[in-house]
Amino acid sequence: MTADGSLTSVQRIRDMFAEVVVAKNAELIGHYYAADFELFSNGMVQSYESFVTEHRKVYATDVQYQIEYDESAWCDAADRVAGRLLITTSCPDEPATRIEVVFIAAMRAGLITRLWETTWPNWSDLTEFANYRTDD
Repeated sequence: MTADGSLTSVQRIRDMFAEVVVAKNAELIGHYYAADFELFSNGMVQSYESFVTEHRKVYATDVQYQIEYDESAWCDAADRVAGRLLITTSCPDEPATRIEVVFIAAMRAGLITRLWETTWPNWSDLTEFANYRTDD
């Protein structure tokens, strides 16, 4: 927490992953992302509306997520946070996939406005996300 009692950018990112991604709760996307949010991921750009729609579809599947943070990679300021994490995705009767994510998030009033990320492997090539539309 900061001196004024608000959460740091790092804590907001951690909370978002726990409450939205791991819990697969698309209803909370608006609690963490600004309405003018844009995602830049592996050469693809996605608007807030498309991001919400596609995450609702993925969260309705059997995919499960686990998050591991690289604690030595955090870099934060009042309006930016960068980091590295590993997301393990798993589906019934399929081997788990570990995805390395390096990201920079721009923040405004505690909400993510832009997210630039590179992942390995490219998450959009994985079967778990075969029906995720990446074009706006």
